[in-house]
Amino acid sequence: MLQRIQRLWDSRLEAIAEEPEAHQSEADAFAYTFASAKLDDDWSLASLEITLRPGSPRWSGHSVMERLAEIADAKPAEATRSTLRMLMGAANDWDHLSWRDQVRDILTATNHAINPEAIENRKAIVDHYIERGDHDFRAYISAQP
Repeated sequence: MLQRIQRLWDSRLEAIAEEPEAHQSEADAFAYTFASAKLDDDWSLASLEITLRPGSPRWSGHSVMERLAEIADAKPAEATRSTLRMLMGAANDWDHLSWRDQVRDILTATNHAINPEAIENRKAIVDHYIERGDHDFRAYISAQP
């Protein structure tokens, strides 16, 4: 069953990649598949990136951030990249506030990261929050390598 779901999403993700504006609702629906944690992490992360577009609604953003926090320790570059893309592409100013706890979990889980991309993404995530007045995120600066 999981293979059939993945094949279905593969075909839909191809369509989403070709015409993102024509498939916004479908791209947003993928978040539930991602958050389910039922499919391979590598496939799920790569597929999530296809669906992340600036300004699109993130009705299930909380669930996606929770899943990214679960994956972050093992895949720090991918988790921080998707987190940053979600923050930068948030549809409104409230999204970053509602995701604060999960983002903190992601930053904590990636504290050990030595991958240059993960380090840069972490810095950008911290800067994102500090620029918006969330100065308690300064605590994550010293944790950055």
